[in-house]
Amino acid sequence: MIGRSLVIHGPDEAARRIACANITLLRFPLAQTGSWQGSGSSEGNIHFLQLSPQGPTHIHVSLTCLDDKAGGYHIHLLPIKSGLEACSNENVKGHFNPFGVNISTSPTPGNGTVDQYEIGDISGKFGSLVNQNQFENHYRDSNMPLSGPNSIIGRSLVIHYRNGSRMQCADITAVNSLDGQWIVAKAIFNGPVKGTVTLSQQCFPDGSFSDVTLLVDLIASSAVNVTKASWYITENPVNELVAECPKNGAIYNPFNMSAQSSNCSPLTYLACEVGDLTSKHGSVILTQRQLFTDAQLQLAGDYTVVYRALVLKAGNMILDCAAIIPVSPSAQQVFPSVTSFSRYDFRKRVAEVLGVQISRVSILPGALSTKAGGKCQQVRFLVSGDMSSKKLSAVKDSEMMGMYRQAEWCMKSGAPGFHPTHGETVHVLSLAAVYLLRFLTVHWTAQ
Repeated sequence: MIGRSLVIHGPDEAARRIACANITLLRFPLAQTGSWQGSGSSEGNIHFLQLSPQGPTHIHVSLTCLDDKAGGYHIHLLPIKSGLEACSNENVKGHFNPFGVNISTSPTPGNGTVDQYEIGDISGKFGSLVNQNQFENHYRDSNMPLSGPNSIIGRSLVIHYRNGSRMQCADITAVNSLDGQWIVAKAIFNGPVKGTVTLSQQCFPDGSFSDVTLLVDLIASSAVNVTKASWYITENPVNELVAECPKNGAIYNPFNMSAQSSNCSPLTYLACEVGDLTSKHGSVILTQRQLFTDAQLQLAGDYTVVYRALVLKAGNMILDCAAIIPVSPSAQQVFPSVTSFSRYDFRKRVAEVLGVQISRVSILPGALSTKAGGKCQQVRFLVSGDMSSKKLSAVKDSEMMGMYRQAEWCMKSGAPGFHPTHGETVHVLSLAAVYLLRFLTVHWTAQ
């Protein structure tokens, strides 16, 4: 039945079809430690595999050159950020402990059930690395998810010395699936709030996708004097990067869920509006980095959040906003206006030019915006995975694009043509300048 669809009907068999969905493969999350950093010299890696969302995670530990120096090892809150001391508390913070387990009440290492320890306390659950030079073992942990809001993917693992100080650390990264392609997007804030929110997701040929990891690195200026904010993604697409935040932008809600429903929570995210990040993850802190995992957001397909706005609010006041722009390969195609536009046909033609599967091509919000006084139309699209600029630029003039082939007279009419948008550099610089003026105005007013 893989590759077929499931349809939900009304109470009467003859009633209309209420909803349908494709049946796709369940891909098992797999993660591993990356390159080690820090003062130690140990080598090896730790692998994590979860065969079902509610099943246990299999942990395979294979470490060498520990030199009898290691003690405990744990998963910490954040990934390693360059420019800071790799394994420091300032960088990766403390143990990953979303349920607030009081470690003083945890049993001695290796003598309790996994739910009696912090999620990230591997050595507490299964024993430490004391007196080890080479160490290899396999564990099953029913309290270490690789998906959902408490996923360990995207965080880091720290090996401690016997005295508790930090010896080495490494990021925990998702292992690339053979048929998976990554998409990365970023919201860049340059106003009263500065920093980035980076979104990443692995997408697959059958239209399924992994969770989205959101790495938040935002700092509020002293002019706004706030330490946290609610956050959401807007319904309306962003046609261009603009300085003005949406005043009445509705939360992105493609599945018509009840606004701010009492049923919406981090564990019942399917009852939430897709763009309601506050209800799913809580407020975002504007003084330090944070990492979230969202199983509902999509960066590819018809429900992509790329080119929508990410808004920060304090109470009823909008603090700042930024467009979610693609870091992955993307472009825009300008062609003479057509009476009937087929999203499937456009994607199919782009995929044929690039020599990739159609699933790798997504049309971004705001498609068919008009140019040249309505005589031309513009479509922005994104390609998951790696793609050279040379190949991407071949799309505009390829005869395989048919009615969607870029027309020279559209260009002469002042309509923009193909522009690779790896980060939208020019737009971001323009936005930064406007935001700087806005910030200075706020600052001077506060004096």
